[in-house]
Amino acid sequence: MRRSCRNSKGADGIYLLQRQGREVLRRLQTLSDGRVAVLCDNQAYLPEYAVTAAELEISGHVVSKIAVVSLS
Repeated sequence: MRRSCRNSKGADGIYLLQRQGREVLRRLQTLSDGRVAVLCDNQAYLPEYAVTAAELEISGHVVSKIAVVSLS
């Protein structure tokens, strides 16, 4: 069940994480038990895992997206 409450790392959303020595974009979703679900929006990847907020290594938070439009 999705909750839009804040965890100690911030609000639910898309974040830049450090994972296994590389940076990845993942959606974080706070669960009702206080853990955080780490999800990938790319359907080619399985849902990942749930961790405590203290276990996350967050490098950044995505606040907007930019679309590239061809004018030709």
